Amino acid sequence: MTVNVRKAAWLLGLVPLGWLAVKAGLWGLGANPIEFIIRFLGDWALRFLLLCLCVTPLLRWLPRLAPARRTLGLLCFCFAASHILLYLGLERFFDLEELWKDIVKRRYITVGMLVFLMLVPLAVTSTNRWVKRLGFPGWKKLHRLVWLIGFLACLHFAMMVKFYAYAEPLFYAGFLLVLLGMRFRAKDRIMPGH
Repeated sequence: MTVNVRKAAWLLGLVPLGWLAVKAGLWGLGANPIEFIIRFLGDWALRFLLLCLCVTPLLRWLPRLAPARRTLGLLCFCFAASHILLYLGLERFFDLEELWKDIVKRRYITVGMLVFLMLVPLAVTSTNRWVKRLGFPGWKKLHRLVWLIGFLACLHFAMMVKFYAYAEPLFYAGFLLVLLGMRFRAKDRIMPGH
C-alpha cells in the first residue's frame, strides 16, 4: 500500500502539468504565456505545500496516507524550483546581476527567494538517512520551518496580485491557520520516514 500511495501522490503532481498542456493547446495561455506559466507553477507549489500539511491531521483516520506527505513536500519543492528557474531563465535570461536587482528592488521577489532558500534544506533532508543523521528531534525542529515557509509563500502571493485579487492568497493563509490550529491541538506523535 505504501508504494501505491506514493505513486498516487506523484501522479497527482502530473495533473496540473496535464491541465497546463490542455489549456495551452485548446485555449492558449493569454497575452503573456511566460508569466502565466511561471505564476501557474508558483501557485501549485503553494497548493502542494498545503496538501502536504493536510496529511498529518488526516493520519488519525487514514494512517496509510503517511507516505504521501514526503512526496507532496517534494512536489512542492519541484514546482517551486521550476517557478524560480523559469523566472530566472525566461524573464531574466540567467542574468544574475538583473536577478539581484530584482531581489533588492521588488519585495515580493525578496520574499519569494527567501521562501525557496528555506525550502532547499527541507527537500535535501527529506530522506530517512537525514533523519538518522540529524536525529529525530533535530530533524523535526528543522522541518517545522514549513509553517513559516507557508505563511511567507502566502505573503509572496498576496504581494504579487492586485488589491481586488487578494481573495485567493487570503484563502490559502486562512487554510494554513486552520491547519496550524489543528497541529497545536493534536500531539505531535507522527514519526518521519514516510
